[in-house]
Amino acid sequence: MSLSRLLPLLVLLIATAAGVGGFWFGRSVRMNQMTQGQEALVGRVAPDLKLTDLHGNTVSLTSFRGKTVLVNFWATWCPPCVEELPLLDALSDDMAVVGIAVDLPEAVPPFLAAHPVRYPIWLADQDQSNPALAFGNQSGALPYSALLDAEGRIVRVKLGQLHPEEIPGFVDD
Repeated sequence: MSLSRLLPLLVLLIATAAGVGGFWFGRSVRMNQMTQGQEALVGRVAPDLKLTDLHGNTVSLTSFRGKTVLVNFWATWCPPCVEELPLLDALSDDMAVVGIAVDLPEAVPPFLAAHPVRYPIWLADQDQSNPALAFGNQSGALPYSALLDAEGRIVRVKLGQLHPEEIPGFVDD
């Protein structure tokens, strides 16, 4: 093959390698920043979110003081969120769990009628930003879970779906 034919192929190969390398480097930096944001809040008292329950009552995380509580940010339109609902429901037999729906308020009750859970579901305020941001979720992605100790301090956070094999390491000290 002549050099004139090989040169464009070589340029294309180098450009592709640079693009792929740049993508992975950028992704690594973003993931590192997200992890740092999450970890920065571990050990701090969780923000006292004042939200609304499904009946329109104002509710607050301080009502769980004295108990360990798993706070799960989710939405009806989020497949991994929906998949972890049965796991969280089973977990609510052994500990306090609260779900915070980052969703349209009118979408949540019909969804829960079809997918009932026994733990309380609260509604995020649509006039404010995603409340999971206050818990270190810099990406705003869902699901997002935070474990709070009895004093209301953030013990652990997890971006993404919780799986059964992760539960012992996530909820146990």
